[in-house]
This record gives sequence, C-alpha cells and structure tokens, in this order.
Amino acid sequence: MKKVKKLIALAVSFAMMLSIVACESDNSVEEVGSVAEDYVDALVEINAGDIEDLSYEIDDESIEFLESISEYADTNPITEAALATLSAEIDEESIEATKKDAEGCVDVEFSYVDLNALAEDEEAIVDEDTFVDAIADAEVKAVTITIEFELDDEDWLVSNTDEIIEELYSEILEFEIEFAVPLTDYVEGLYWYDLYSGYYFDGSATVENLFAIEADLVLDHEALLEQDDDVIESVLDNTIEYEVYSNGSLIDSGSASISMYSSLYCFEIIYEATSGYVPEGTYTVTVFDEDGNAIATSPELYVEEAEPVIETTASYLAWFDTVNGFFEDYAFDSGIYPYLEADIVVGSDIPCDEFTYIAFYNGEAVYTSGVVTPVSYTDVTCVEMTIYPEDCGASDVMPDGYYYVEIYDNAGNLYGVSPVATVGDVEAPEVENAGVIIGQEVVSTGSGDGAATGDSEYIQYLDYYCWWANSSFVLELDMITLSEYEDINFTYYYEVYENEQLIYTSDLRDDSGHWLENYFYPSDIGLSSFDLNNTVYTMVVYDEGGAEICRLDSNNLDDQYFGN
Repeated sequence: MKKVKKLIALAVSFAMMLSIVACESDNSVEEVGSVAEDYVDALVEINAGDIEDLSYEIDDESIEFLESISEYADTNPITEAALATLSAEIDEESIEATKKDAEGCVDVEFSYVDLNALAEDEEAIVDEDTFVDAIADAEVKAVTITIEFELDDEDWLVSNTDEIIEELYSEILEFEIEFAVPLTDYVEGLYWYDLYSGYYFDGSATVENLFAIEADLVLDHEALLEQDDDVIESVLDNTIEYEVYSNGSLIDSGSASISMYSSLYCFEIIYEATSGYVPEGTYTVTVFDEDGNAIATSPELYVEEAEPVIETTASYLAWFDTVNGFFEDYAFDSGIYPYLEADIVVGSDIPCDEFTYIAFYNGEAVYTSGVVTPVSYTDVTCVEMTIYPEDCGASDVMPDGYYYVEIYDNAGNLYGVSPVATVGDVEAPEVENAGVIIGQEVVSTGSGDGAATGDSEYIQYLDYYCWWANSSFVLELDMITLSEYEDINFTYYYEVYENEQLIYTSDLRDDSGHWLENYFYPSDIGLSSFDLNNTVYTMVVYDEGGAEICRLDSNNLDDQYFGN
C-alpha cells in the first residue's frame, strides 16, 4: 500500500513539473508584444508594405488606400501636417495571448491633432498657411484601438487590419475646411464711373451737372474665372463697406454686394444728391473689407457747380436702359438685363399721380401691378414700370422676346401704351397705340410751331412727328407714318443747329415702318450733356433731294406732337 502511495505521489509530482515547464515555454505574450511594436510603428509611418506583411489578411482596397495616403498628403498641406502628429503607446498590461487558443490582443492608444477643435479657433482659420502652422501646437485627441492577433504556424499576425485602418485614418483624411478667399486677391481697381458715357476712368477728373456719382470696385474677371467654383463663390459672397468724403469730410457710408454686368463683376458705390445736383466739391471713396481693413481709395473727383436743367412740360413714354443708365432705343442686348423698366417721363400735363400697368411678354400679359406713383430724381420725374425675369418664366436675366406695357390712370382708363422693346435678335410685331399717350393733343402737319415748311412728298405719308425724347441726355425726333404707308421707303438725312448755327449733319439713311427714329446725343458733338437752359437745338429732316420734311426746336415742349 505504501508502495502504491509513493507511485501516485511521484506521478502527481511529475505532472506538476511538466505543467510548470509548459507554462514557462509559452512566451506568446512577449511575441505578441514584439509584433505589436513593429505593427504600430508601421501604422504611424503609414508603411503599407510592413502593414501588409504583419497582417493575417487584408483587403486589396485597404492596401490601395494605404498607398494613396502619402500621395494625397503631398497635395494637401493640412493632411500632411495632421498625419505628422500621429503617435502611439502600447498598453503592455493589456496583452493577452496563448498558443493554445492561437489568439491574442493588445490595446494601443493613438494620439493625433484634433482638427475639428482647431477649426473652431478663429485665429487659426484665417487662411490655410495659418491653419497648418497651428497644427503642431494644437489640442490632440486620443483613441484606443484593440489590435487582434492570430497565430499563423509560428507567426503572430494582425487579424483586424481593415477595421484598424478605417478607425485610425478616417477622421484626418475626411476633414474638410473652407477658408474665405481674400477679396484683395482679385481686385482690379477702384474706378469712377461716368454716368453719361458709361465708361470708367481711373484718374482724377472734373465733371459737372451730376445728379449722382458712382465709384465701382472692379474685380479682375479673367483671373477670377481661372479659379475653381468654390473660390469664385467665396469671392462673390463678400460684402464691402464704404465711406464717401466731400472736401475731406465724411458725408455717406454703407455696404454693397457684388453686381454683375455681362463679363464684369463689381461693387457699386453710388452717392445721390439729396436734392438737385451733387454739390460742388472734391470727392473720394474708401472701401473696406468685412473685417474693416481698407482695400482701396479712389482718385479725387472734382464736381463743378451745376446749372439747372429745363423741366419737361409734356409727358412722354420711354424705356430706361437699366444697365447703361440712360434712356435710349428699345433694342436691348440678350442675356445681361436683370430687369426692364418702362417709364412715364412726367411733365406738367400728367393727369394724376397714381397709375397701374399690365406688362406684356411676346403678346401675353405676364404681370399686373399695384399702384405706382411718380419718383423724382435730380433731372427727371418718372413713373417706373418694371418687368422681371420671373414674370416671364426666367430666372436671372430677361429672356429674348418683345415687351410693352399698358398704363392705366387712377380711374381705370387706358392712359397709354409704351413703345415696344426687344431683347435679343427679335423682330417685334406692331402693337396698337405703342408709344402713344392716349388723347394727347395733336395738330395737323403743316400748321403750328415746328410744322414742316418744305414740300417733300414724304409729308403726305406721315401721321405725325414729335420729340420722343427731349432732355439733356438725348434729343430724339420721331416721324410716325400712317398705317397704310408703313412699307414706304424713306431716304433722308437730318441736320442739327445750335442757336441757328449748323453743328451736325447725319449720313443719308434708308428706313421704313411705323416709327422712323432720329437720335442726337451730346457725345455726337463732344459734350457730356446738352445745356437746354441756355441753348436751343433744332433738328431738321430733309429728303434725299434736300426738301424739308419736318423740324423741331428743343424749346418746343408745349406742343410736342405734330401730325395729321
């Protein structure tokens, strides 16, 4: 019995010794720890080859992703700087591994810059360079990731590489931030705008008789369009602040957003006279960005003392060029007009101060207004009747086609019909009473002041003729044919006299239709405006043989229409 007990004791003792020897030979923890160090170094260094070699399995997409990180970082300074902050610390006490289970794991704490927190720092988001410089000293965030291992023969390999890659790099690589593009990078200059000629001038200048002055901060259109859409949008979203000075004293301030005219982007700074003309003096404009930093100061503009302009006594209908800023013909260019404006240019004969109108586009009524009343400017009073793109089924600019408005007085009676205006290369049909104020008194051709004195055969074809525009900006004498003679070809020319002295002769013209329009502009004789208060201009129309058809003086305002 003692012998049996001895044998049992020996067996137990031997088993215990074998167990101790076996535990001492399983060094899996140390092996996993060593592999973890190499693997973590490869992650921090973004070494795709080492990561792949130390992985039990890895998707091809993950390998391609790892290989692309460095290339992406080379073109993205923020990503490159953020990846440089990546570090790791292995929690050695967390290592678990046994060859019996063929599995192991370890917790690793990865640290990197908190880009989202940095993006909240106003001092850091001035521009990309400032942001990149701030990354090195920015707040960091820590993420603990468990790395899992499998025993492959005698090698411990990482089994969850795909998940680790997604968790570790995604926040840095997916981070996006947009910096405001400095407006100053795309400023071409601050120019004065000539409201008469429609041209810019960038030097000091002297002007007179201005009802308003305008300075425009003009952007470099070509340089801007070379940028991507995000940059363009960022620049165009800017708002400027401005100050207007007269003789060194601040007289006006405000803000302005971008305006677009065809291929021109600019911020318009307009100062209008509170009454009459802009007072005599030296004017400058200073422009500031949204942070209050001065962008540009205009050259000096000297405004001379203005003389009063003769007032219109007879009302007439006209279209206002909303891009160029003056009354002119009614054929407007395609694709640039944000709206159209037909006006009653108010004279002393206006019957009331409340009107309504119906706007027509291609013959269809598209808008009926509420009550509109006269608006007074320094040189003219108008009843403004507008048509917008949305009225015509468009969005940004007025679509091609023809337009007119019917105007009604406060009793609901038809007051008149505007001339027909066209946008684009459009041939407009005739519209009954177009351009006529209903009930306007007319006198027969050949009688009354300004009636024809010649014997041209063309006289018999005319219904009437009139000043269509008689202002400091333009003189327009129109001959309106009788409906049955609209196909008659008129060959004629006209002369202009200044206080009875010949100053202008037009080219020989060929024209037909209902309206035969003849224009005379201040620029035709090198002026910025007509001095109708002190000068009488006379337009005389002759046929090709020199026989007089009609004539009108610029001071002839009481009887505007002459006809059959």
